[in-house]
Parts: sequence; structure tokens; C-alpha cells
Amino acid sequence: MVRFFKRHLLWVVYFVLVLIALIWMRREPLFASRGAYPFGKYVVWAMYLGFLGYSLYIHPKENFFRTVKTIYPYLWFRQISADLYLGLVLSMFIVYLNESSIWVFLFWCLPTIFYANLMTLLYVAMHYDQLIARLLST
Repeated sequence: MVRFFKRHLLWVVYFVLVLIALIWMRREPLFASRGAYPFGKYVVWAMYLGFLGYSLYIHPKENFFRTVKTIYPYLWFRQISADLYLGLVLSMFIVYLNESSIWVFLFWCLPTIFYANLMTLLYVAMHYDQLIARLLST
């Protein structure tokens, strides 16, 4: 059991964060949309679940840190990494604009450093109606 938690610690932490988010930070129906463009919520959930499934599938097949060490010398890896984190900063800025509490913002922002799009897709899926309403109100 200890070996399992040691090997999968980041996943255990991730699913604890997801559970916290689902219990305490849900402001709208989880899978149903009551706002404009309701089909989009299903698309976002499908993207999230597909990406989560693929991430869980490749986790035992590749060592993330060994792979990064191998490809780090390539300039394209640095470019792709910079592009990823620039996109994450923009996504977190949208979370900041949408949230009224700095603590809620930090709850989403800090794990995004490690889990990247798994956190941003979960946020968009959980707050889809609110985000669409804000976009349409401008």
C-alpha cells in the first residue's frame, strides 16, 4: 500500500483536489447546462475525461521525469513548455476574473503548476455556464 501511494502520489493528490472541488466549489449542475450553448458543456466534459483517461493510461508506461530529462536539451521542448505555461497563465487569469475570492483562485492556480490542463479543463467544465454567461454579457 505504501509503495502504491509513493508511486502514485501525484495522482492521489490530484484526485483529492478534484474531490474537494466537486464538493465545495460547485455552483451549477455538474453535467447539465442551463445556459446558452448547452452542448458545449458536454464537449468540455468529454475533453476533460478523455485527457484524464489518456494521462492515466500513459502514467505507468512512461516516466515523466526521465522523459523530460531526455528531451530537455531540444529547443522545441523549451518552446512547447513556454507555450503551455503561457496558455495556463491566460487560463488562470480567466479564473481570477471569474472568482470573487483570492483563496478560491489560489486553490485552482497552485495545482495548475503541476497538473496543467487537467485543472483548467476541470474548472471550465464545472463553471461552464458562468463563464459563457460572462462572455456573452460583454
